Amino acid sequence: MNKKAILFLSSVLLTGCLVTSCDSPFWVPIFPNQPDISFKTIRPFHLNSPLRDSLIVTITFRDGDGNLGLTARDLLPPFNPDTLVDGQRQANPYFFNYHINVLKKLNGSFEQVEFPTQGFTFNGRFPVLKPDGEAGPIKGDLEYSVRIEPPQSLINPKYIRVGDTLKFEVFIYDRDLNKSNTIQTSEIIVLRR
Repeated sequence: MNKKAILFLSSVLLTGCLVTSCDSPFWVPIFPNQPDISFKTIRPFHLNSPLRDSLIVTITFRDGDGNLGLTARDLLPPFNPDTLVDGQRQANPYFFNYHINVLKKLNGSFEQVEFPTQGFTFNGRFPVLKPDGEAGPIKGDLEYSVRIEPPQSLINPKYIRVGDTLKFEVFIYDRDLNKSNTIQTSEIIVLRR
């Protein structure tokens, strides 16, 4: 074998050791402990009812310590449903680990959707994504379903109506209450028949 081939192979092996960290048998990705998300897809899943849609929002996530998700037993602080603030009960933002904000296109720009029921939200909880409980990096896709129904009253233009163009803002929390970045989905037309 000539000298050039030996030098080339040596540099490839050295580079391979630097990239994969030769002192461990497997390459382990390094992610920050704060969750990082990105938008992947949004797609409709139409139900049999003529005025109901279900949308599936898919995000990609990465988390350095893998502590994403809540169990059904996670109801004590800091994951309790509501909290006392200045003597009044308010929804606890950490009860939900998946936060989704609905925006509607009105006059060429997107505005916050309003709901006829005060306090209504599409926020939810997703289960533990790494059930072994071991700390370590985790990544993957998270699908979340949103059921869209128009309100009975069509008076308020900020309500969701048939044929509206919507998009969603999403962020998540991990079990240490680290908030991810906020992403926006692409636009989607809802309730069209």
